[in-house]
Amino acid sequence: MPPVLWLAGVLGAQRRDRTVVRWLAEPDRLVAMPTGIRWNAISLPSGIGLPLLESALDGPSAHRIGPVLHDTRADGTVWLIPPDQEADWAARHPLVDLLRDGHPLDVPDPERTCEAGSPPVHWAHWPKVNGTLTSTQWLHAALFAREEPCHLDSLTSGPAGPPR
Repeated sequence: MPPVLWLAGVLGAQRRDRTVVRWLAEPDRLVAMPTGIRWNAISLPSGIGLPLLESALDGPSAHRIGPVLHDTRADGTVWLIPPDQEADWAARHPLVDLLRDGHPLDVPDPERTCEAGSPPVHWAHWPKVNGTLTSTQWLHAALFAREEPCHLDSLTSGPAGPPR
C-alpha cells in the first residue's frame, strides 16, 4: 500500500480519496487527521526530537522508527506511536505532550520529507515499511537516557537486543 493511502486511510474511504487527489494538486497542503485510529502521537521540542531522531536512525534500531513530523512553525517534532500505548508513559517526561485519541494532527503528504525548500511542516522521517510506528517503550527509555551520562546506543544494543 502506498504511504499516501496508508496515512490518509484514517479518514475513511471517501475523504481518503479526496485527500490523495488534493495532495497530488497541492503537495504542501496540510490535512487534519485524528489520532487514535491507526496511531497516536507524542510531541517533543525540535531541540530534543531532531537529535534523538538522528541518533536513532544512525543506530541498529533505525528500522523501528515510525513517521516523525517536523513542524518549524511550532519548533517541534511529532512521533507517531501505536494507539493505546500511553500507559508506557507512567513516568512522564516534562517536555513530552501526549496527543491522545481524537486530537487533530495537521499532516502533509508523506512524500514531503526534509529537503531544501521544505514546507514548514514536513516529514523528518518516513519509514520504509508503512505501518511502522515508534515503540513508546523505546521512545520513553531514549528520552530519559539522554538526561543520563549513557548514550542512546546502550538502549539499542546488547545481548537482549533493542527494547520492544
